[in-house]
Amino acid sequence: EDLEHELKGAEWLRPRFPSEITEAVRLHVPAKRYLTQAVEGYWDGLSSASKRSLEVQGGTFSETEAAAWIKQPYAMAAAKLRHWDDKGKAAGVATP
Repeated sequence: EDLEHELKGAEWLRPRFPSEITEAVRLHVPAKRYLTQAVEGYWDGLSSASKRSLEVQGGTFSETEAAAWIKQPYAMAAAKLRHWDDKGKAAGVATP
């Protein structure tokens, strides 16, 4: 089940942060769909849970969808956020 956490998160952040932040959060799920199409090896680096959720969230973009998606405002910021999100899932990494 897709709980649309990206939309709920962006909605909560919207009164507290500028669009540069809230839109990157809103777009971070489609960013995963984009990155699995556009970046060779990205899929291989995803956790099994992230691979499962990707399928629920619509799967990998087609080449055409990816080309259109990355042109929208805040898409590059969302792709960066997605990479940071992925790095935050590393097992055994201590966090402050």
